[in-house]
Amino acid sequence: MHLKELRFGANEGVSLVELLIGLSLLGLVFSMAYLIFNYGINTYDITELQITLQQEVRMASRMFSEEIRFARSLELLDSVPVNLTTGENFVYVKDNKLIHVTGGTERVYVDPSGEGDLKIDFELVDDKQVNFKISLESKKRNKNRAFDLESSVIPLNISDFVLVTDEGPVLKYTLN
Repeated sequence: MHLKELRFGANEGVSLVELLIGLSLLGLVFSMAYLIFNYGINTYDITELQITLQQEVRMASRMFSEEIRFARSLELLDSVPVNLTTGENFVYVKDNKLIHVTGGTERVYVDPSGEGDLKIDFELVDDKQVNFKISLESKKRNKNRAFDLESSVIPLNISDFVLVTDEGPVLKYTLN
């Protein structure tokens, strides 16, 4: 084999048709890579939003279960009373935040911070069981996601159920 056989000739090159075919294939490969990357980013965003919703709702559920389980008295109300006394505790949603009042002081337990719309409902069943449903729905970045959690708690130390209503968005309870 001679060196001359291994070299390209001066007149050899790529034709315009070959160049266009090569560029088209390269563009197709890059567009497919972009679509796969974009799909991955969107899937990550949706999953992260769903996880955030679930964590917020589960944290609130855990708090309710612990508080209600050791309550001495429970009362379901239609609205938050104007005067909050120090011996009473309240749980309700206000300004899209889950508020827990203890000792007359409001504390925010769940704040979706623009993640979604928070709702809570309580229901008394069989005179000794409290059901509650927490819903958090998000329409953030046009990605509709929702998470609902329903749970039941049977208070261990209950001595008195006072009903203003069988269902309500405000739970009033005492621990002493």
